[in-house]
Amino acid sequence: MRTTGSDEYSSCESVEAVPLCANLGYANTTFPNLRGHKTPEEANEELSHFMGLISTGCSSAIVHLLCSIYAPMCIQKFSNLKYPPCKNLCESVRDGCADLLLHNFGYSWPPGPHLDCQNYDTVQENKLCFGPSDPSTLKIPPINDCEFSKIHA
Repeated sequence: MRTTGSDEYSSCESVEAVPLCANLGYANTTFPNLRGHKTPEEANEELSHFMGLISTGCSSAIVHLLCSIYAPMCIQKFSNLKYPPCKNLCESVRDGCADLLLHNFGYSWPPGPHLDCQNYDTVQENKLCFGPSDPSTLKIPPINDCEFSKIHA
């Protein structure tokens, strides 16, 4: 998946509107996001379905992956671009969480193009994408009850 421009007007807004993503080191996001959500409320609603999986700690990079899809980083000067997750970030989370998801919850890795790691570029392809070269170095950002309740609000 390439760094994409949007056919619809988008501009940067505070990532604080998506509380799960507020502590990842970037200040702004943009809508519509990579899932096509036009508002933070739509993104927060769908993200709330992942809280059980996040709480298992199956991957230290899971919040980074989800936020790169649901609240992609936005740079004010290039607000029409969305930075998708890097392939290695997606694969790291999938590899850490897929078995746990199946054995503990009875679900396979979520279908759909947004979590199909083959749709994303690798860091080595010199494409713009979100994620470090080694996702295992990431830490799960602090997620407290207050942030969780804001997601459900």
